[in-house]
Amino acid sequence: MIGSVKFEDLREGSVVIVRGAFGTGPEERVKVEGLDRDIKNGIPGIDYNGSWAYLDQIVRVVSY
Repeated sequence: MIGSVKFEDLREGSVVIVRGAFGTGPEERVKVEGLDRDIKNGIPGIDYNGSWAYLDQIVRVVSY
């Protein structure tokens, strides 16, 4: 697990540092466009820039 961000730590509009490619990609600063408790396979995640990521791909929250 990369980060320890919880669903409750985020909202639409939050700015986060995320690593794409299932956590293997470079860090990217993104704005959360949507939250989903089941982004895929019952695991919570976010939508951003036309992509999605599991919560454990979020390195940290920059702004709530």
